[in-house]
Amino acid sequence: MNEPARAGRRARKAIAQAEKRVAYAERRFGPGHRLTLRGRTHLASAYHEAGRTGEAMAMLEQIAADAERLLGPAHTATLDARMTLAFGYRERGDTAEAIPALEQIAADSERFFGPGHEDTLTPRAALAFTYWEMGRAGEAIPVLERVAADSERILGPAHQDTLTARAYLALCYREVGRTGEAIAILDQIAPQSENFLRPDHPLGTIDRLEMAPLYAAAGRTEEAISAAEWGVADRERSCGPADPLTIGARAVLADLYRTAGRADEAAVLEADEAAVLEQAGGQ
Repeated sequence: MNEPARAGRRARKAIAQAEKRVAYAERRFGPGHRLTLRGRTHLASAYHEAGRTGEAMAMLEQIAADAERLLGPAHTATLDARMTLAFGYRERGDTAEAIPALEQIAADSERFFGPGHEDTLTPRAALAFTYWEMGRAGEAIPVLERVAADSERILGPAHQDTLTARAYLALCYREVGRTGEAIAILDQIAPQSENFLRPDHPLGTIDRLEMAPLYAAAGRTEEAISAAEWGVADRERSCGPADPLTIGARAVLADLYRTAGRADEAAVLEADEAAVLEQAGGQ
């Protein structure tokens, strides 16, 4: 059996198991119970993984509607269902649906729980990230400024979600030319964790490689090089030496070496990269 066939078999098995769990939850707890709604969400995810995107989205839309009807608009399970649906829109590139949905969820969560409440942090952070991802950094900044302040107050300055919000705020500042403010934030948060945003974090991944061009723009070349060296090592460890992300990181580092007058190190780095690519091409 080839790999596509095995993948199809796994997907069908996952769907069958999810359907059984949903049927059991509906009998045991009822259609409006949180566990039933969660099971239906897992089933929608199984549909999506199997390439049945239309069925997955239709199910997520129905889950959100059922949660609001059965539990009420202010129930956390309803807000969770609406968030999952909005993420589904975003994942399929439907920003015309995703952004208004996230804006409404953020507004509703503040209305239900009050400004600055912990349960408003995730919807607001998701909205800000989506703005940033769509190139709308100017709109993301005021949202992130509030999220970062509220996260620090509620969760503490060293909490991953606080660091996440501040890191994205720094990137947004960079996008709009507020380089000094971006560097000030990154200077503060970098020592608190060797890797403050990992790939499994809900908001994505940023690492010190993002800091390198900021330091370089401010004339802090040695700090830029240090950040880029860290980024290359991290990419090689997590992605492999021939991965395009690793190659891009090496290119950033080589340019910084040349800027600092360290042409020999740049040449060595590029020779090592050529050898890696040649070896990868021969496999």
